[in-house]
Amino acid sequence: MMADINNTAWGTFLENIKGTLRPVFQKMQQTIDMITPDKPSTLAMGTYDGYTVAYRKNTTDELVFNYSFSHDIFFAGVPEYQPAEDHILIDVGAHIGTFSIFAASKLKRGHVYSIEPSADSANYLRINAALNHCD
Repeated sequence: MMADINNTAWGTFLENIKGTLRPVFQKMQQTIDMITPDKPSTLAMGTYDGYTVAYRKNTTDELVFNYSFSHDIFFAGVPEYQPAEDHILIDVGAHIGTFSIFAASKLKRGHVYSIEPSADSANYLRINAALNHCD
């Protein structure tokens, strides 16, 4: 009998909290969709510190340039690591590939493996790898 009471209490609790949490999760999803839209976009091109980069104009892609190439925060954030020419790096959440192509330029005999779940960003990543001879 105790198990039935606990299951009923738990079920009631879940039903009560569902109505409270649903708007929170909906707002979170709207924010995520706004920040990281995965939809086709218009191609823009630019040159930054000698790298040719394809990106989506008037999107967060442009903010990435503040942290890329000569303004790199990733290698600078781990000063004890110095990439050697034959190292292998994995760029998880590679976005449009600015860090991947920057890292590849330092790894002449190594490899950079880039992982990006957004189909649209992954397409820009492929374009940027090809533009900078990283493929």
